[in-house]
Amino acid sequence: MTGGPAAPPNGAAGLARRSYALLLLLIAGALICGGARLAALGGSFYYLSAGCVLAWSAGLIFLGRRMGIALYGWLLIATVGWSLPK
Repeated sequence: MTGGPAAPPNGAAGLARRSYALLLLLIAGALICGGARLAALGGSFYYLSAGCVLAWSAGLIFLGRRMGIALYGWLLIATVGWSLPK
């Protein structure tokens, strides 16, 4: 995996990719805001860090970088690993 473009920048595939990235960015914003509040109250920092990683992933996906997809996958694996002991 080189981190190069994942899809053409134009056409339906590009529009779908950018729309999905914007949806991920909205979710990341909610995770960051809620995670910051939780961390300020003495809770877990995981939601804040997961929101930051998701925002990074969304930005890469928006730009068409394959690394964004890989980063999203690693976030999913980390989330499952974090949640299992709970």
